[in-house]
Amino acid sequence: MQPSDRISIIKNTLYSEKKVTIAEMAAKLNVTYPTIRKDFHQILLSDNSIKKIHGGLCVESEEDSLDLYSKRLVKHEKEKEQIAAKALSYITEKCTVLLDSSSTTFVLAKAMVKLDFRFTVITNGISTARLLSKNDKITVIVLPGILHNNSNTIIDEFNFNFSNKFNLDIFIFSATGLTLNGGFSEYNLQEVSHKANNIQKAKKSIALIDSSKFGQSSSANFASLDDVDILITDNKISPETKSIYSRRIEIL
Repeated sequence: MQPSDRISIIKNTLYSEKKVTIAEMAAKLNVTYPTIRKDFHQILLSDNSIKKIHGGLCVESEEDSLDLYSKRLVKHEKEKEQIAAKALSYITEKCTVLLDSSSTTFVLAKAMVKLDFRFTVITNGISTARLLSKNDKITVIVLPGILHNNSNTIIDEFNFNFSNKFNLDIFIFSATGLTLNGGFSEYNLQEVSHKANNIQKAKKSIALIDSSKFGQSSSANFASLDDVDILITDNKISPETKSIYSRRIEIL
C-alpha cells in the first residue's frame, strides 16, 4: 500500500471517529509503528484542523477552531492595522485582486469594504469573502475546494485551474515566517504550492508581514525575496532589519 493510500485511510478514520492512535492504525493497516508515525507527521503538516495528542491524533472541535481563528485575528492587531493602511493604496478601480485567507489580509479587507469604486476580489478566505460581499461594488469570487474550519480557509488542488483563469493584477498574501535566505514560508503544505503559483501568475505580488515574523521559518518555503515585488510591514521593525531586507526587496 502506498503512503498516500494509508494517509487517506487514516484521515477517513480520523474524521469518522474524531481520534486515532498509532497502535490501532498500525494494526488496521498491518504496518510498523514508525511507518504510522511518519504518516501522522505528514497529516499534521498538511492539515491544521488536526492536532497531535499522546499516542495519536484528533480533530479539533468547532469551538476550538473558531477560538483559534479569533486568536489569530487579535494577535499583533495594531501592527496588522498599520500594514493594512499602507496596502490599501494599491487597491484601484476595476482591478482584480487575489487575497489569501490570512488574518492580516482580513484586516485589510475591513478597510477595502469601505472603498467607493468597483473592483474584483478573489479569495479562499471565508470570513474575507463574507465581509467584502457587504459592498455591492465589490465582485467577490470564492475559490472552490475543501473548507478548513480552524484556518477559515478553502484549500484543494483544483484551485490551480480555477484561479489561473483570471488575469490577476495583484496577489496580496501573508506568511508564517520570513528569513533572508529562505524567503517566505508556511506550515500548510497545500497553501505553499498555491501561494507559489499565485505569485508567478499575478502582475504584482505584495507580502503583508508583521515585524514578529522576520527571522522566523516554517515547514516549507514558497517564495524568495526576489520573487515578490513589495513587502509591507509595521513600524516596529528595527532600522537594522529593514536596512538588511531592503537590499533585496522594496519595503514599506
